[in-house]
Amino acid sequence: MLGTLDNPPPWWPNFQPPQFSEEELREIEGYCQKIVENYEREKITPWERWKITHELGIPDRPFIWHHSLNTCAGRVLDCWSKSLKPGYDLWFYPKLALKAHLLWNARFNADCVATWGFTRGEIGWGGSSRIRLHPYLQPITVEPILRSPKDWDRIHEPDPYRDGFYPQYLWEVRKIKEFMKKYGIAKYAPLFASIGDDPVNFVSFILGEKGGAGYRAFRKRPELVQRCAELDLNFKIKLGKALIKEGADVLTCIGLGGIAGLEAWGPFNKYWIELNRALTPSGMTWMMLTDQSQVLEYMFETGAIPTRFWVDHLTPSDFVAKVSRKWKKVFALSLDPQLLVHGPSDQLVETVKNTIKTCAGPGFIFGLNICNYNSQAEYIDMASKTAEEYGKKVYTNSSKV
Repeated sequence: MLGTLDNPPPWWPNFQPPQFSEEELREIEGYCQKIVENYEREKITPWERWKITHELGIPDRPFIWHHSLNTCAGRVLDCWSKSLKPGYDLWFYPKLALKAHLLWNARFNADCVATWGFTRGEIGWGGSSRIRLHPYLQPITVEPILRSPKDWDRIHEPDPYRDGFYPQYLWEVRKIKEFMKKYGIAKYAPLFASIGDDPVNFVSFILGEKGGAGYRAFRKRPELVQRCAELDLNFKIKLGKALIKEGADVLTCIGLGGIAGLEAWGPFNKYWIELNRALTPSGMTWMMLTDQSQVLEYMFETGAIPTRFWVDHLTPSDFVAKVSRKWKKVFALSLDPQLLVHGPSDQLVETVKNTIKTCAGPGFIFGLNICNYNSQAEYIDMASKTAEEYGKKVYTNSSKV
């Protein structure tokens, strides 16, 4: 039994895979051909750059990873004219989401085709959950999964091929990979897919994110956090395996990690370890928000981060580079996403250069976190091109890296 969706798509709750018209197939062909054309102008492919980075070698420049939410990726479809309402349109018509992610790569030339799911699990678990789609944001939680102890009996583990918005995401990943193979993109670049949030943060959806109830539970209700994590762990393993089956090369997952400090985090570290083991050999790329300085080395030492991770601008870049190289980890570091909304240009360019200057060397990935609908195309372009051009300049003289 699903939760309540206030303004559902016409097909809800039974997703039916859509068919493509001849015109749409020609459109997609054009996007794919442009992606290949972009990749062919460089000496090495994104896949080669990715593999060199993971071997802790020095490629021609940093691997550039764009993490774009669906509501942001949808901007490329209407050329930033605000003609579409991506929070409705991409959820109602998932063909638009597929086109958006391919067109995004054709336009901005990221080193991977990175998709993002339509749900973080808010509605698929049932209970008292009530969700509302928003024209310019990810789905909004109106009521959490758990409003009273009685709701535990109404909670059920979703089937990723049947429940909620999961089936359309699996369809999107499968079709994108088919197009990548058909037009040759798959031999140039990896396909990224997300399982949403890590099991430990599932408590935020059980209790709701309003007022930070989920975050407070780390310190005040650790037994509830553990119960929620054990519920969600099995499902995230199933979802991860389903995404790999449908063609994902790299899995990503939002992880709050050290938001409550090492002492509060320690008992829950085991769930990251179990998820990584279950999804070997792909493993997990943790996308960690907030300052992770307190917990990074503990996660390295315990195996919670076996290979690679992403942190945002709130974790000092010099610290991240230092400890990652000490433990031989691959790390992605992203800018403050507000710079992609407001700029200004000189500050954006300077920040990109300083990030590369600080982090350049073995294992470094340059990330752009495009999570705000109002992110501007000119700033995304500027950040990406600066990372490419300045990165090549820095990496050419590898003796300084």
